Amino acid sequence: MIAPGKSNSRGGAGGAQEGGAASRAAPSTILLPLPPTANHMWVHAGSRHFRAPHYVSWLTECSWRLTAEKFPRFHGKFAMSLDLPRGMRGDIDNRTKCALDLLVRNSIVSDDRHCDRLIISRVDDLPAKQCRLIVTEIKQEKEL
Repeated sequence: MIAPGKSNSRGGAGGAQEGGAASRAAPSTILLPLPPTANHMWVHAGSRHFRAPHYVSWLTECSWRLTAEKFPRFHGKFAMSLDLPRGMRGDIDNRTKCALDLLVRNSIVSDDRHCDRLIISRVDDLPAKQCRLIVTEIKQEKEL
């Protein structure tokens, strides 16, 4: 859910990039359950691979939340920031693949290859089992 009483902007995240070649629209933020690690996304049975049941449950829950919040769609290049709870065990980079796949699965972005900036942080203001997902469209300005 979008944090109550807070704007969808994140200080210092907007504005022009180097040389003024690109700018960002206002970011959109949602609180979600903590994504599973990329190490536990799949179950292997012989030569076949299946999504792990807890990964499917996570995708389903997050998809409902994105729909309920009417999370906007982003076209073209985008930035994603994933805030994780400070006390979370494990590598922080293992959580990003699930989050990016969630965005594609729900047509929030067309393809995760359009992610031009990825920021992963441990923060103090999240409960142990939640994450904050922030997506910002990167708009290309025409060169003069």
